[in-house]
Amino acid sequence: LSALLDHVEGQEALLVSLPDGSRDVVIAGDASTDDGSALLEPMARSLTRMVSDRSVPLVLGLGGEAPLSDLLMAQGVRTVAIAPIFATRGLTEFEEVSVAFDGGEPVSLRVASSLVGALVVAAGGSSSWGDEQTSLLHGVAEVVARRIQADEMLAIQQQRIRELTGLAEVARTMQSGADV
Repeated sequence: LSALLDHVEGQEALLVSLPDGSRDVVIAGDASTDDGSALLEPMARSLTRMVSDRSVPLVLGLGGEAPLSDLLMAQGVRTVAIAPIFATRGLTEFEEVSVAFDGGEPVSLRVASSLVGALVVAAGGSSSWGDEQTSLLHGVAEVVARRIQADEMLAIQQQRIRELTGLAEVARTMQSGADV
């Protein structure tokens, strides 16, 4: 997150996670350029929910789609960007979607993803927010989403291994009784 702040000239960044099946948010990571109080943390839940129906980052304030609150402006924040993080969780049912690329024949895709978190960046001072910063934020959010998916798949794999180990133990116990 610190490297992201350096590249977008931000002053605070949060990685917000939505645990599976929970309505609460968890601050999975944060970074700040100063030692002041966390401006975004109290708003993490609301900011994350603001992008639940978007596939691209929402930018508020200078260079954004809507103005910032007076409270944030008074604290020196000029722009807040929120990038949604969508990923597949667990053994989600897939939905068939038909998509035509570049006007070609429709292709059937299997899609199943849900909002698993958000990447929130606040920028202040004289820094100007533009398409380059938004694109970078979106790219980092996509990388985080792929990492979350990989972690989820690894957890499922480990669960299956435990289940198979248990079944093998039951089979051994049953076989040893039959051998007697």
